[in-house]
Amino acid sequence: MHATTGLLATKRVHVPTEFTDQAITRMTAYFRTGPLLAAAPPITFLVAPQWGARPPELA
Repeated sequence: MHATTGLLATKRVHVPTEFTDQAITRMTAYFRTGPLLAAAPPITFLVAPQWGARPPELA
């Protein structure tokens, strides 16, 4: 395992297998199957009104 903090140099850390084997054997991996993409609703873009350098209420 490598530990990175952003402040110190990367340090390689060794965790003995006696502490990790039992936890790893209890883990279950799930993999998504099926469509990953779906139809998206259309995107509406709002266009700002075109006026001079200042909006009318500030003119």
